[in-house]
Amino acid sequence: MKPALFTLALSAGLAVAQSGTQSGAPAVIRSNTRLVQVNVVVHDKNGAVADLKQEDFVVFDGRKQRKIASFAVETATSTIPGAMPKLQPNVFVNSLQRHSETPTSVTVILFDGLNTPITDQPYARNQVAKFLGALHPEDRVALYSMGRSSIQILHDFTNDPQDLARIIKRYRGAADSTGEVGPMFQRPESNTVQREAPSAADEKLDLMLDNLNQSVANIGMATRVRLTTQALEAIANHLAPLPGRKNLVWISASFPFSIGLYDRNGLANAVRNSYEMFRDDISRAARALNQANMAIYPVDARGLMVIQAYQASVSDAPSNQVTSWLAAIGNAQITMEELASRTGGRAFYNTNDIAGSVRRAIEDTKVSYVLGFYPDEADIDGKYHELRVQVPGRKGLELRARQGYYAGDKAPVPDAALQTALQQAVAGPLQASRIEIGVHVTRTNQPEPNSLQLDLLVSARELTLALREDRWQGAIRQSIVQLDAQGKVLDRITDPIKLNLKRESLPEYLQTGMSFAKTVRAKPGLAQLRVIVMDRDSGVTGSVIIPMSQVQ
Repeated sequence: MKPALFTLALSAGLAVAQSGTQSGAPAVIRSNTRLVQVNVVVHDKNGAVADLKQEDFVVFDGRKQRKIASFAVETATSTIPGAMPKLQPNVFVNSLQRHSETPTSVTVILFDGLNTPITDQPYARNQVAKFLGALHPEDRVALYSMGRSSIQILHDFTNDPQDLARIIKRYRGAADSTGEVGPMFQRPESNTVQREAPSAADEKLDLMLDNLNQSVANIGMATRVRLTTQALEAIANHLAPLPGRKNLVWISASFPFSIGLYDRNGLANAVRNSYEMFRDDISRAARALNQANMAIYPVDARGLMVIQAYQASVSDAPSNQVTSWLAAIGNAQITMEELASRTGGRAFYNTNDIAGSVRRAIEDTKVSYVLGFYPDEADIDGKYHELRVQVPGRKGLELRARQGYYAGDKAPVPDAALQTALQQAVAGPLQASRIEIGVHVTRTNQPEPNSLQLDLLVSARELTLALREDRWQGAIRQSIVQLDAQGKVLDRITDPIKLNLKRESLPEYLQTGMSFAKTVRAKPGLAQLRVIVMDRDSGVTGSVIIPMSQVQ
């Protein structure tokens, strides 16, 4: 029997969006046609502006002015109200909002060892240490790294804050104090930094720095693009439900749209041809970032750029080589500016103060405004819509917000895309949170020895449901995956489930969620269980990662 707290895990206070439909057309509730939220940061010459009200803002969707339907002011100290009490044993959830002290505004620092060449890594490693030493325990940050295998989580928002304090203590003062690039960053020795007992965060940090020692020269372009877009998509799906500002500080020497866009001389190719190779990967990542309302802050890991042809050690460099270097640097910086401006972030390049750049990005979470509007039914066309936000009554303000959004897609997601999303949910270290899921696990010997009874509670708020006659109909895919300690799949069961809900029962399902049950036999070597729920039409996904060591 699942505990009472479990039945409440997904039912706390979220409103349901309702909109009218044209006469004769079936009513549809879709996760991607609901409220469009735009996070805005506003500065004047004195810094962040915190006194604006809803009536001060104007939002344009293309040429149409939209009525602002929701408005909130988020600050760096805001936390999600009404967090659930501590869950009972054997209950696992994927919602960040179920953890006490979960911030509404967060910053992810992503150290990109995948796209940073070996020649740039000594400088980047010193900057990583300098940055860690400058953090404050109260900073609402997550620290991730990206390498050849996948994302590595050093510190997440839901971890014990003392883990971050230990990281800071361990690395404060460990970077090269001369400000010059050292030959190789070494982890602090016990006689230079006071050490506490090793923690899981220590081991992950060691692994991150070890990954940064690896060369990326032998990694193919296609693999780098695929791994990069998968990492961005996973981060976006993990953070999407948080209501406040979400900053992604991406410390790298190259960025996805600049990977592979140059010929052997460094000159730009026709972007269209290279983009076509990765259209599906880039499109999924772009949509996920957009739907998560995430602002990107690209930070060039190379620091202050010196063109090799101008260095004293290089003489009589061919003019075409100089042109190639200039083109490569210029296009990379254009890419950074595009990523930042399109998402409402800022780009930092040609500077040796990476730690200061990250600090400025974190400062943008001090005060932000969240504006929401509902697009017209006729405008849900699956296309990208330009957005503009203005404060016409105040002069001298700088506004930064994302410049557009994807207005849903009425066609179901192709099976190939669903399969890719499932593979990412199986292999990635981050839980997908767009569909809230709670799982209660019970060890049992029925119907056969060494079985696991799984009771699921799945939120209906992000599912695609169409009203046909008196029934709300839809479809989901439920997967139960068993992994060993090395992440190898031992068993995977995927069940297609058709939803056929009574019209009058929908409000209750939206409030309390839908219950499902599944019994599986534990495979030998089982170390981790993953429960994945995917909406068949939209591809929206939720996943719960269950360490079997925590199941009593």
